[in-house]
Amino acid sequence: MLDMTKRALSKKRHYIPGLARFYFRPTFDWTPSQAEKMYNRKNSQFLDSEIDVVYYRDCIGGMKELPDESVDTIIADPPFGLDFSGKESLYNRDPFLVVEGYQEVSEYDKFTLEWVSQLSRIMKTESTAYIFSGWTNLESVLMAIRLSGLTVKNHLIWKYQFGVFTKKKFVTSHYHIVMVVKNEEDYFFNKVDHYPLDVFEYPRKYRPGRKKNVYSD
Repeated sequence: MLDMTKRALSKKRHYIPGLARFYFRPTFDWTPSQAEKMYNRKNSQFLDSEIDVVYYRDCIGGMKELPDESVDTIIADPPFGLDFSGKESLYNRDPFLVVEGYQEVSEYDKFTLEWVSQLSRIMKTESTAYIFSGWTNLESVLMAIRLSGLTVKNHLIWKYQFGVFTKKKFVTSHYHIVMVVKNEEDYFFNKVDHYPLDVFEYPRKYRPGRKKNVYSD
């Protein structure tokens, strides 16, 4: 009897490659209309704004006008504060292709703490923020997160395909994406894949000659 039980358990635990992924379903899988109804129901008490509207303005000033605990998800891609001195041609840095109003960041620690400190105020308890950064100023971003009372839950890597040629160091070919939460015990995460890796490889089309809000494409 005991031997038959062992055989049954062994058969039950037999691994079938791809089976778990085949049966996997996202934690949440709303239709656009369902998502819109949820948005209207949850946010009508906080915001009187239209859906799918981009406000082109200073982010710090704009965040200061938002009510406390009114934002579900934040995706922040701030200036990386790179020093291009003497390397403008390598980075495709052309001031004539930069949109009007863009300014370089001089005091990066101060700038980062100023805008990150607003996140903890406007984020709901279960909110999540994703902050993009280059490696050169990643320390400033992580320090601002700690000083603002937020928690790093994941550190993602976006590998890209157009790193600048180097002679005496490795070619930088990735962005950092820091996943930040307000409450590390209760935060929103929609698992959309059975085995979601923390390294992304999304090829980005190289578009020289087009206007942008940074000096490199």
